[in-house]
Amino acid sequence: MTKSLLSLFLIFATFFLFAQTTYVPDDNFEQALIDEGLDDVLDDYVLTSNISAVTVLYLTERGISDLTGIEDFTALQRLQCLGNQLINLDVSQNLNLTHLYFSQNQLTHVDLSQNINLIELGCSENQLTSLNLNENINLKKLFCHNNQLTTLNLSQNKSLVELYSFKNLLTNLNVSDNISLEVLYCWDNRLNNLDLSNNTSLAYLDCAKNQLSDLDLTQNIDLIEINCSENNLANLDVTQHPNLTELFCSHNQLTNLDLSQNTNLGDLNCSYNDLTNLDVDNNLNLWRLHCNNNQLTDLVVTNKLDLSDLNCKQNQLTLLNIDGLTSLEQLVCSDNNLSSLDLSTNVALNYLDCSENQLTNLDVTQNIALSWLDCKSNQLTSLDLSHNESLGNLECGFNRLINLDLSNKPNLWRLHCNDNQLTRLNAKNGNSMNYSLGFNSLNNPNLLCIQVDNQNWATSNWGQKDPWASFSEECAWFSTKETKLSEIVLYPNPAVNYIFVENFQEGSKIMIYDLTGKLIKSEDLKDNRIDLSELVSGSYLIKIITANHHIYTNKIIKI
Repeated sequence: MTKSLLSLFLIFATFFLFAQTTYVPDDNFEQALIDEGLDDVLDDYVLTSNISAVTVLYLTERGISDLTGIEDFTALQRLQCLGNQLINLDVSQNLNLTHLYFSQNQLTHVDLSQNINLIELGCSENQLTSLNLNENINLKKLFCHNNQLTTLNLSQNKSLVELYSFKNLLTNLNVSDNISLEVLYCWDNRLNNLDLSNNTSLAYLDCAKNQLSDLDLTQNIDLIEINCSENNLANLDVTQHPNLTELFCSHNQLTNLDLSQNTNLGDLNCSYNDLTNLDVDNNLNLWRLHCNNNQLTDLVVTNKLDLSDLNCKQNQLTLLNIDGLTSLEQLVCSDNNLSSLDLSTNVALNYLDCSENQLTNLDVTQNIALSWLDCKSNQLTSLDLSHNESLGNLECGFNRLINLDLSNKPNLWRLHCNDNQLTRLNAKNGNSMNYSLGFNSLNNPNLLCIQVDNQNWATSNWGQKDPWASFSEECAWFSTKETKLSEIVLYPNPAVNYIFVENFQEGSKIMIYDLTGKLIKSEDLKDNRIDLSELVSGSYLIKIITANHHIYTNKIIKI
């Protein structure tokens, strides 16, 4: 009898052991377990024996709003449930957790006091207002960025190596106890002080977008990357950092920057400061230099074989020496006082913005890779683009250009040549319909004919031109200074009442405009005499369209 009862007890105990279930009310959570082979059907329950030994669980972006049931994953070491809709998370029974990631949810609070084995914690992009890590003494990596934290106590996390606490509301950050710290990203907070004197292993620092007025990095000699942009720094000493490869210190109040010891520096952004001088002679490894919006009067950047990106706009430069920069692809030097610019050795140049200077000449014949050219608002009288067949964007407005030939520019998609003194514009490139949204030739008082591929199409699509200018597939440009015996000649000019047309063709038509573009007179040319008697004294633009659709233009003066 005793043996029978014992056997019956063992049978029921075994059945109970294998039949024990865990409640999983969230269908998306249970479906994820089914997909992992840990369950079979959606019924809000899963066999506990199926999950109790699981050590790793990935639940990224599964639409889960409730993780009830996670408590029976007692062997779990790594849980990744980021990108869900969680507002609560109870991991108090998951004592073996070493890696926990629940970023991109909606949590306002989380209790991690029982998870003393945590090594990595990712809780970023939630709505956390506080985070207690006093019991997590083994923590090495902490990702708590993009929350609403106002304080962060890390005094017990002495093993911390990487800290990502950016985009919070921190007014203070004490890392003096975190002597193993190598990575600190605390940008976009409200810090007005940051003591890094004990963090001698620090290699990567980003403290941008704070309110720091002082930053002492003299003890952090292993720094490789520094970003302290958008603070209130008046001084920055980086002379103790020979390993520095990236320095971003823009949008501060720096008046001086000594880079003589940073021979490994590759990426430098010191824009938007008050620098009057910048010496980069020792920085031979530079591949990008942004020093725009300072007060520099001269800049010598030579012998930088890797430099591909240079931005020095909005300074006071009268000298820019970029000789030997054979890898330079992008140059922005606009809004300075440059009267000359030598680009002869910059054979890889692809993007050039030298607008708003005082250039009287611009030689881009050696820059055959050029696809973007902005040279507006200078004093250019000519522009030779015969070697720049890859040109796609051309902005050359507000100069003194007389002639512009773009006939070998099949890739052109934008052309702004407004506010010049053009008499000739050849936009007949075999593909002029390519830049239908980027054409502007306004305010060229002497430009009466624009040569294009398709006259009708250009007339319908290019509206930004002077009213006296017209499109033609074959302009016959001339002026009184370029008269040939075979061309139409107008005489006398100036004239009193009549002007005569030499080489007159029957069937021609004339149109006369004032200098505002208003059409004053339009008629068929019946003989070689044009009556000006009804015109008031002044200058006019005349257009003659011949019977074979050639267009001749010129300026005339009525006295």
